[in-house]
Amino acid sequence: MSKAIVTLVDGQKYEEIAKITLPLMRNYAKKCGADLVILDNKIGLPVPHYAKLQIRNLDFENICFIDIDVLINPKAPNIFEEYSNQLAMLDEGKYAPERAMELAFYNGIFNPTKFYLESWDKRYFNTGVMLIPRKYLQYFKIPDKIQNSTGEQNFLNLLFCVEKLPIMDLDPKFNYQISLFGKQGRLGMYMLHYTVDKQNTNQLIMDAYDLGKGV
Repeated sequence: MSKAIVTLVDGQKYEEIAKITLPLMRNYAKKCGADLVILDNKIGLPVPHYAKLQIRNLDFENICFIDIDVLINPKAPNIFEEYSNQLAMLDEGKYAPERAMELAFYNGIFNPTKFYLESWDKRYFNTGVMLIPRKYLQYFKIPDKIQNSTGEQNFLNLLFCVEKLPIMDLDPKFNYQISLFGKQGRLGMYMLHYTVDKQNTNQLIMDAYDLGKGV
């Protein structure tokens, strides 16, 4: 079964981050028996985060998209085996209920399907790590109108609601967001997800050194 670890690198800041995170990502792809695919934004989208939706055009049976600001622990298990042929993402709404208000606002400013959130189950998925079988790639379309509201994340969450996609909740170890869960115990997690401001970038550099010792 063909598999790919996919990431997106766009702009100088993320090119610098990629120098730190890609070696661990490349090793992880090899461990999983997967190709490593690096997307860019040469198509010129005004909000580069949406360029990750180019995954729709990739020819693999299973794709794991991982943001470039994620460090992968060399001890991380094979995510394709842990969630065999399943659509899986971290339900961030469990840990950050304010996301419900954010998505409700986004629903009001950009809603081409006239879908409303009365029946929404309040699940809100972080799109920094997404495991996507081929049959679901058709839903990852670049919209005609692009709004910069948490990058592409609010758009995709609204789309997940509309399409009622059967998303399995990803174990936080596979998308351990430093800003959400804190720093304690982070080096025992599988995938460490940073927000790349100056402070977290410095932390990412130090953590990459520590994790790299295990390669």
